[in-house]
Amino acid sequence: MATPIASALEVAAVCDLMAVAPDSVRTAGSMPQQFAFSATASDVTAVVIAGELVASNGVHVRLGLRAGCSPRR
Repeated sequence: MATPIASALEVAAVCDLMAVAPDSVRTAGSMPQQFAFSATASDVTAVVIAGELVASNGVHVRLGLRAGCSPRR
């Protein structure tokens, strides 16, 4: 979604992105436009905030794993 701060998706522009696994039981059969509505937190594979990778495969890049948590396989 374009905002006054980030008006377009372009090289070197600030962006927030979320990658979702399209092959989970929750997203199976969904069109890509529907992933935000059919996916749950378990389906998120990566999070980028302000152009920086914050989480990947269930692991927070700066904080590591929370106690008792295991990374996505």
